[in-house]
Amino acid sequence: MTAWTCLVLGDDFTPAALFERVLGDRLAADGMAVSFRSIDIESNDVTAYRSGEVSEAFGNVDEIARHVADCQFLVTTFAPVTADLIDRAPRLVAICCGRGGPVNINVAAASERGIPVLHAPGRNEDAVAEFVIAGMINLMRRIPVALDWVRQGSWTTPLEDTFEKPSGPELSRQTLGLVGAGRIGCLVARLARAFGTRVLATDPFADPASLAAAGVEAVPLDSLLAESTIISIHARLAGGSRPLLGRNEFAAMAKRPWLLNTARAAALDYDALLAALADDRIAGALIDVYPDEPLPPDSPLFGVTPDRLLLTPHVAGISSDVPARTAAMLADGLARLLAGTRPRHVANPDVLATAFRRLDTGP
Repeated sequence: MTAWTCLVLGDDFTPAALFERVLGDRLAADGMAVSFRSIDIESNDVTAYRSGEVSEAFGNVDEIARHVADCQFLVTTFAPVTADLIDRAPRLVAICCGRGGPVNINVAAASERGIPVLHAPGRNEDAVAEFVIAGMINLMRRIPVALDWVRQGSWTTPLEDTFEKPSGPELSRQTLGLVGAGRIGCLVARLARAFGTRVLATDPFADPASLAAAGVEAVPLDSLLAESTIISIHARLAGGSRPLLGRNEFAAMAKRPWLLNTARAAALDYDALLAALADDRIAGALIDVYPDEPLPPDSPLFGVTPDRLLLTPHVAGISSDVPARTAAMLADGLARLLAGTRPRHVANPDVLATAFRRLDTGP
């Protein structure tokens, strides 16, 4: 039996060997013959790919094109899969992207060629949601400050209960406002509701049934800003969009809330954030995403003390469970495609009929 050929582009987070093992085991179990060409791209050798065609992409199109030219399948998480790259891979039948949204893939160009783009929505939703809940509790209860309190020798009183020690309010007493209520936002809502937290959300694209199932009250943004004691951003913005939270929105925050952004830097005006912290309009913030990453050493964010501002290195969606889950989701999608059934997650389902006809002819 002639085998299909799959190029696997791994990275420091999801190594090619992991993709190959999970994909290979699943496809072999279904009696499908696939040979792998696996390459790991070291993070130190990768530069961001800048274009209006794809976003959040890393890698060299010419180098990738050289490896994928005679392959039927491409598996990647970050590679820039441009129209030019797709044109230089005439045998390509399917693209598997290990992202929730395949923003590094030119889906329109793939569709023109009848190539389905499989992806992995929800691959890290548990990781992000748990991180957000942990961030809320760390902010409010001042846990990072309490850790330093002990190490710096500030703990001097023998009293068990005293507000000389770092502390703060409970999550159960709060009103959480979600700016964006997709999969991750609704999962954050369910976890917060388990603590007894009231949850509001503003999202013009949210499914009302999903919000109701998560126990979320849909409200306009001005109501959310006025009523929330915690605000967490969970929206993906198109390039060039105005930030969802800027100076006017901070001025409308009536309850001096805590703020978290683990979604997209574009959703937040960072100058307005610094002004709100300086003016004591908000109690504190946790930021995990930035306009420039890594965060440059001269960033004014470093000028805010850590008892008011927690800075983490774009890590909310990273857990040790995510890589294997991602590989398993793509393996399931590719196995279904090869079996002639619709994958669970495909960005351009209209091309599936074309893909199935090409697969019927064999490698």
